[in-house]
Amino acid sequence: MRAARLPLLVLSLLSGCGTDPGPADPGDSCPACRTGPPVLALLCSDGTIDAERFAAHFEALEIVDPTGAAGFPDADLGARFSRKVPLTLRARLHAPVDAFVCVRSRTTDQLVFSRVQALQPPLDSVNLGHFERDHYLLHVRSGTTLLASLRFASE
Repeated sequence: MRAARLPLLVLSLLSGCGTDPGPADPGDSCPACRTGPPVLALLCSDGTIDAERFAAHFEALEIVDPTGAAGFPDADLGARFSRKVPLTLRARLHAPVDAFVCVRSRTTDQLVFSRVQALQPPLDSVNLGHFERDHYLLHVRSGTTLLASLRFASE
């Protein structure tokens, strides 16, 4: 019974955190998200990607700039983007999914973005906003299941 309450608790804690398309710093709209309550830090932590569940919902998932470009490939950093442009998570979907999207700094481990958003097929997106110069890790979860993990850098 306790495990069944976790998704409801998480959604109630997340409601209002970064739900507007404003700045990437969720602290502007949700002070508790600035450092990340323990449950947010837990959900934005590393884990094993469930490739089968990813494939059930997504055809493709990528971070893009306003032109639709997926950044400059970098073997160590993932995609590299200019910090002067807002970023978007673009999703091509097979099936709808309520996604928890979070971004944390790989250098400070600080949570810098979090949002719960219902993604609808065939194409949907999440406005991530601008990021300071740093290396980041973006996670996409459905409930507590890790669906994707993308590395990127803002320079």
